Amino acid sequence: MKSNFEITEVISALVEAHPKVFKGCTPEFSLSVPPGWGKLIDELCALLDLRCSEKQLQDIEIGKIGLESGALDVEIYCACELSEDLVEVIKAKLFALGTRSLFSCCICGVLVKGSQEAGATVLCKKHKKVKGQGGLQT
Repeated sequence: MKSNFEITEVISALVEAHPKVFKGCTPEFSLSVPPGWGKLIDELCALLDLRCSEKQLQDIEIGKIGLESGALDVEIYCACELSEDLVEVIKAKLFALGTRSLFSCCICGVLVKGSQEAGATVLCKKHKKVKGQGGLQT
């Protein structure tokens, strides 16, 4: 049975879904990024697609997708001038996604209500049951 824990497949799907953002190139990413966070990265890509001009998208690069203190951390590089408003919108989105990642199921990305233990793997009710059955494959 194929594992759903392959972030590589998630990143490949994002590269294909957002050609203007990724320009066909796979960004550097950590294998420890949970596949459920693909939905969060997709939100960031959708924001960039929506708010950036064609020229800006040519000069923007998602350089790295990883973890920082257990939260989603995405580094964006830009070789062009962006308005202060756009920079603030992107920064706010990055902060919000990092925060939401701390409360998102690592497998499916659904938001899990309630407080989480620091450093704990976040799983929704459905995937907690799977984990208890001897593995995290779905």
